[in-house]
Amino acid sequence: MEFIEAESKEKQRIFDIALALMESVGYEKLSVRQICDEADISIGKFYRCFNSKQQLLNFVFSRFVHLFHVQISSELEDMEIWDQIITVYVRYTAYITGFGIDFVKNFYNSNNPMLDTHIYNNEIIVITDGLIARAIQKGLRVRADRSIREISQDFCVIVKGIIFEWCIRRGEFNIAEYTERLLRTTAKSILSLEK
Repeated sequence: MEFIEAESKEKQRIFDIALALMESVGYEKLSVRQICDEADISIGKFYRCFNSKQQLLNFVFSRFVHLFHVQISSELEDMEIWDQIITVYVRYTAYITGFGIDFVKNFYNSNNPMLDTHIYNNEIIVITDGLIARAIQKGLRVRADRSIREISQDFCVIVKGIIFEWCIRRGEFNIAEYTERLLRTTAKSILSLEK
């Protein structure tokens, strides 16, 4: 357990150093060598922690999952399911865009397999699945022709679209407010509540 915690702290340290470098040189010009030099680690150590620069970016999911379990999940207990999902995605979009446009546009690209929720269980969709499953256990009735995963994927697609629009418009709108407004008008429909 101690080894896993130390490894996680080292990954966090490398990630933070890479983020700081990314702000000054940009993602495209950022090299693994620069990260290693700044972090005072070998290239081998970098690759023991992360398989690539892309996987380094994907570490944001781990950070959000930690934030979810430490802070957000306790806030959701007394909320309706749509409010839970809206809260998670509002917090997620504010969190992810906090890393800046260069980071987000390089993270949210078609070459990142973690974003394909049809082939990969990223942590955000797993959180969404869990919220919906717990709501169903508490009596929420959804249409029989929609699976939990299909419903979760719909939420993820909408939020990816919001993030993409935020990147295109160079962050000129408040993404948390936009996410809340759009999901508030669509959440019950996406959940496909049984009539």
